Amino acid sequence: MTLGKYENLCNAPRAETTKLFGVLAEAARLVREILRTVAQCHSRNVIVRDVKPDNFLFLNSNEHSGLRAIDFGLAEYCEPGQYLTDKVTAVCVETFF
Repeated sequence: MTLGKYENLCNAPRAETTKLFGVLAEAARLVREILRTVAQCHSRNVIVRDVKPDNFLFLNSNEHSGLRAIDFGLAEYCEPGQYLTDKVTAVCVETFF
């Protein structure tokens, strides 16, 4: 991560460091929410195999909106004690308009 003209946070003005820490705090909140969602799925023996930002949507346009997980197409139910051994491959298709 580069801070541009402020290579050291100690040299950055207070307003810029406050803004940077706010962005990092929001990113940390979103990552925690994604990990919590995956943990909830795992607690129900559902293995989510396609965790990426594209598969989470904001619930509304509010600044602190929660996330909703979508696209469980590659997810698999796993009985307790069962191991998944098959590999998952996804086909990437681009559509040009």
